[in-house]
Amino acid sequence: MLKNYFKIAWRNILKSKIFSAVNILGLAAGLASFIIILLYLNYELSYDSWNPELKKVYKVSVYDNGDYLPQSYAPLASFLKQNYPDAEAGTAVQGGMDFDVLLNANDKKIYQKGLVTVDSSFLKVFPYKIIQGDAKTALDKPDAMVISRELAHKLFGNSDPIGKTIKVFNAFTGTVTAIMQEPETPTHFNAQILMRFPYEKQSMHWGNRSYQTYIKLKQPVTEAKLENDINRLYYNERLKKGNQSFEAYKKAGQKSYLFTDAVPKIHNFPKHGESNFTTVSILLILAILLLLAGTINFSNLAIARSIGRAKEVGVRKVLGSNKKQLVLQFMSETTLQCIISLGIAVFIVLFSLKFINSSFNITLSFWHQNHIASIFIQIGLSLLLVILLSGLYPSLLVSRFNTAKVLKGNYSSGNKGTFFRN
Repeated sequence: MLKNYFKIAWRNILKSKIFSAVNILGLAAGLASFIIILLYLNYELSYDSWNPELKKVYKVSVYDNGDYLPQSYAPLASFLKQNYPDAEAGTAVQGGMDFDVLLNANDKKIYQKGLVTVDSSFLKVFPYKIIQGDAKTALDKPDAMVISRELAHKLFGNSDPIGKTIKVFNAFTGTVTAIMQEPETPTHFNAQILMRFPYEKQSMHWGNRSYQTYIKLKQPVTEAKLENDINRLYYNERLKKGNQSFEAYKKAGQKSYLFTDAVPKIHNFPKHGESNFTTVSILLILAILLLLAGTINFSNLAIARSIGRAKEVGVRKVLGSNKKQLVLQFMSETTLQCIISLGIAVFIVLFSLKFINSSFNITLSFWHQNHIASIFIQIGLSLLLVILLSGLYPSLLVSRFNTAKVLKGNYSSGNKGTFFRN
């Protein structure tokens, strides 16, 4: 029975080629726009989700006399690791990941973004997958350098990069000790080169506030508890004056304290600084509006077309078709048209992604392993919603035409009013 419905639906689509093409292409354009925005929303919301261990990693920053500072004190990571029982590891980081640095290696000179100077504990906090070398010892030596697979290919081609040297601005020389795999999802920490601090011993003092501090906990905790715990330690180490307790210091209105951001929240929901949440919210609303606009347009065209098929409905009723069968017939036509529209929309999206990615320096894709199932579920549910919203009302409307009046040329919807009249 269902197969027969779709055969009839296909014949009706072919019978009105121009009308069907306009309807299908209009919906396809709306679906393509919706899918592109949907991919971008998933891209933004997937920041720092490339490893479950990141749920236990927190960035520790400083508030000082009215200023929220992304940097913190050089020894803070080591201090928290030694004194906070729930800390598994801590690392101090420096670097301008958005700036180009000159690299010289293997008789090649290139400019590359993503240079980060780190301490020996970095890979204990950030779980980058090491595909060549040993993660446990990769950053032990003062001149150690861990580079991405992409950069290794740029500089060394297919030859083994381990043990090779790289000069940075012709000022610092590092030795490649390991190759790391780039994260599969976007990250706020887009490192291509991990290099040990050139002057680590000289810079590790409390007067140096130019580092970013990250700590990894043994288990995730609420940020309120974490902040209270580490501020108590920080107060006792750095701020305590006389016999004033930490509680008294808090009540007096703290002028300097530490605050934290869970790493998976930094991109979209930072406590201070620029947030991407507003952009995500606007795009979500836009995606919904585009989907609704495409659905309403499709539904209106379907209703307009139903006028010309009123006599067909009347004949079907005379031949014994009931209301349920008529609804199923028209819903099968809507479903088939929506599926064709989705196929065209996916083709448009795939054709457009290369241009979009290169223009906006992003990596939108259907095929990211971390969220491929989620993407297809979202698209499938959206298609189901479109089918129901765009097909159900026209189908019910047509099925309620008064048979006797329709066959006389008077297009009435049941006994509750006239739909269209000649």
